[in-house]
Amino acid sequence: MPQLDKVAWGNAKRLLDRLGFGWLFESKQEIEKITLTDLNVILLKGSFDFGYALGLYSEPKNAHREKTPIGELLHRFKYQFDQDAGAILADLAAELINRQNLLRTSNFIVTVPPSFTSRPFDPVSFLAERISLGTGIRWEKGVIKRTRITKLQKRILDKEAKKENVISTFRLNNPLPVSGKKILLLDDLYDSGVTTNHIGQILSQAGADKIFVMVLAKTRYV
Repeated sequence: MPQLDKVAWGNAKRLLDRLGFGWLFESKQEIEKITLTDLNVILLKGSFDFGYALGLYSEPKNAHREKTPIGELLHRFKYQFDQDAGAILADLAAELINRQNLLRTSNFIVTVPPSFTSRPFDPVSFLAERISLGTGIRWEKGVIKRTRITKLQKRILDKEAKKENVISTFRLNNPLPVSGKKILLLDDLYDSGVTTNHIGQILSQAGADKIFVMVLAKTRYV
């Protein structure tokens, strides 16, 4: 019977993780202080002019992978709804943007839509609001719209399957003029780059002058 209870407990935790409530099972720990000089900022390339990730989500250690300090903060923010962790990440991103002259020329911020709208907390919207305050670059809501529900990209391992998963998933929604504008595309996690590249292509086809990308962390995928 105790073994059955343990299995049931594990199944419940996995279910709540998928629904975005996994944080209920985790105790809150003290947040590690991080400054921009502590980070190994990563340059991103794709269907956009250029972009940055604050760092890797995880690194190899003792024959397995462990979350980096950025990865730990992102996990707490995204899955435990820890807004203190989110504020640290947003402020680091804003500081990096403010130090990059090209990023500072962005006319507005555009965000990647959430995977599903029923989630009680949208981390990217939280980031956009705080980064907008920290940089003075306005956030234009709803420029990109998700047209259908898809599988979570992180659960798909094959890159071609990831591309198939996002085909016809996003479209330009807001009538805000994109043509001739410099756009800062914001997301929390950069995995294969398929989603970011797809949205970059949509903005480029709409006539955007420059497309920059800012994400919090990059996985080991690419």
